[in-house]
Amino acid sequence: PIGAPVVFDELRAIGVIDNNQMIISQIKGRLYGGNLKASMIVDWTNLWTANGTFKLSEVELEEMMPNFTKEASLKGPLTSNATFTLEANEFATILDTPEINADFSIDDGVINGIDLVRAMRASNKNNAISGSTRFNKFSGKLLLKAGQYQYKQLALKAGKLEAYGEAHILANQNLS
Repeated sequence: PIGAPVVFDELRAIGVIDNNQMIISQIKGRLYGGNLKASMIVDWTNLWTANGTFKLSEVELEEMMPNFTKEASLKGPLTSNATFTLEANEFATILDTPEINADFSIDDGVINGIDLVRAMRASNKNNAISGSTRFNKFSGKLLLKAGQYQYKQLALKAGKLEAYGEAHILANQNLS
């Protein structure tokens, strides 16, 4: 919908338009093998604004990730609860600067492109850039605001390996 890089197998919504506002009380969809439940309020009194919540369950990342990035490759079922805010002067640009606050978890998945165990053991870190890391659970919190991604409370559990951390991706794609 509206240019977002997401393809739905099914999408249904129930809503009411009244004056300068649309209240969508129920959104249900199927995408990438999983489910979406959401609700939102769109208002165009002064600016175009949309506020709402969504819940994803069992969404297969391997199918969805290429729509967003070619740089990262994850496999596994995503579960997420999130709130979002969109704001723009014109409807056509409402998706340009979203604000999303989400909790997420992925169970029994794979991170492709890096072998974390090999990375910890290797003297030459370039040797770890191939391979993959299987994990039991990867979870955290995401705040997307002003083009910056803040990943907090990241936790990866893969057998005896446990890793924790944070990552901040600036709007210019620099990473800290």
